[in-house]
Amino acid sequence: MKIAACADLHLDRVPAFLSSGGDYAMRLVADYVIAHGYDVLLLSGDVMDSEDSWFSCYGPLVLQLQRLKNAGVHVIAVAGNHDFRVFSQIAGSDSDKLSILGHDGKWSFEDFNGVRFIGWSFPDSWFKTDPMLSYDRTLEDFSGPMIGLLHCDLMSSLHGSNYAGVLSSELENTKARCWMLGHIHQSGAQGKAFYCGSPVPLDRSEKGFHGIWSIEEKNGVLLSPEFVQISPAVYSDWEIKAGSVHDRQELENRIASGCKAAFYSLSDASAIPLKSVGLNLEFTGATDRNLDLDSALAGIKDFSLTIEETEVSVTGFTDHTEFDTDLEQLSGRPGPIGVLAKYLLSRSNTIENGISESLARVQNGPYFSCLDIKGDNDFDNEIKEAAKRLLRQMLRQEAAV
Repeated sequence: MKIAACADLHLDRVPAFLSSGGDYAMRLVADYVIAHGYDVLLLSGDVMDSEDSWFSCYGPLVLQLQRLKNAGVHVIAVAGNHDFRVFSQIAGSDSDKLSILGHDGKWSFEDFNGVRFIGWSFPDSWFKTDPMLSYDRTLEDFSGPMIGLLHCDLMSSLHGSNYAGVLSSELENTKARCWMLGHIHQSGAQGKAFYCGSPVPLDRSEKGFHGIWSIEEKNGVLLSPEFVQISPAVYSDWEIKAGSVHDRQELENRIASGCKAAFYSLSDASAIPLKSVGLNLEFTGATDRNLDLDSALAGIKDFSLTIEETEVSVTGFTDHTEFDTDLEQLSGRPGPIGVLAKYLLSRSNTIENGISESLARVQNGPYFSCLDIKGDNDFDNEIKEAAKRLLRQMLRQEAAV
């Protein structure tokens, strides 16, 4: 028996690399599962993007579920924090096409072709209690192999997650062969826990290859899950060495050659032909102080090219360049130039610590915990980049006087 597992399709959310198609991820998964002869499809929550997705997603989702049923694919799912109500509602109206486990936060199971599937679903959009505290060990009274489904925060220690925080040790201490998890959009494995990730990157921050997990059952034994790339789109960081660049034309040439090199590198690493590549360029090296990097990169997000029928585009950039100027010498000067040079040398954490404290307060608030708020590293990089931009401008202005 062949089992496919995925999560976080977020129907009604159009992936960043498309201009339309909120049901693209579900269609892609169904196409792959049917074409490759899978018997079971597991959906570990957040199939829908929100409670308000009923009208826009019901038809497209049921269409794909019907295709799967017609192909003999049995679909088993749990609800996540985004679709706790609407997904269960669809399961009730179309129970012949979809089985929901753990409805209303109560553990349950389903046996199919000699394998037991155990699951728990979100009863609300937030759940601050560890769902494993109510885990019923009698669910494991089964002689065959078992797979767990859960939408949760996998944590090394519980510290007040709003999204069903679970200790990794708790999952290890079960008889399940593996746990297929939802909630984190990047795939990954840790012991028995396998985060499915989104089958396609939904936004530019979801870097790397995306797909599903494939599990085979042979003679009553479940083999270890294997990641299968199915997304033809990928986002990635790529370094552009800008050292010794003196003018804008030279920088533009390096960007063009760098994007080509990124495409060939990602294409070689990809298991399938790529249709879309989005790059966040990371500029490094010591640049000429007279090069106005901000001005040179002002329209960089408009840059794209087609290589072997693949669209390669720039989604953003990060300035990691250094000065060809002695910051130590500048730090001894009075005034703003000296202050900025000292900041870039010392990397004082005073500002960042204040931001971290504010972020913690906001993210723990009930009204903001669902937002994708930038982390400490994002702010740290932005502050550093702003300081470098300001110092460059001051030095250019000083030289022009």
